[in-house]
Amino acid sequence: MSETTATTQGPTSDLTAIEFYNTVTGEERGLVGRVYKRPLGKMTNEDPETFIEALVFLDLHRRRDPDAQGKARGMTVGQLQAYFADESEDDAGEA
Repeated sequence: MSETTATTQGPTSDLTAIEFYNTVTGEERGLVGRVYKRPLGKMTNEDPETFIEALVFLDLHRRRDPDAQGKARGMTVGQLQAYFADESEDDAGEA
């Protein structure tokens, strides 16, 4: 089944938020627009917390979670930030 960690509820992604964003389709951008009442691209600078929440929603939606919207909206900011892989880990490599 899905992985869980102490800092998040439900599955987490191996991708960074930017890597995941780069995989979002036009259909998914439309879905976010309908659910969140504004375009995903505008959220990147105007509302970063909701942007990450929308990405988590899309990841859960892709995993066919029947409550993707509720789970994403129920997460704390810390849980949302911990959901995607840390970008600095990709840059740092192994020590």
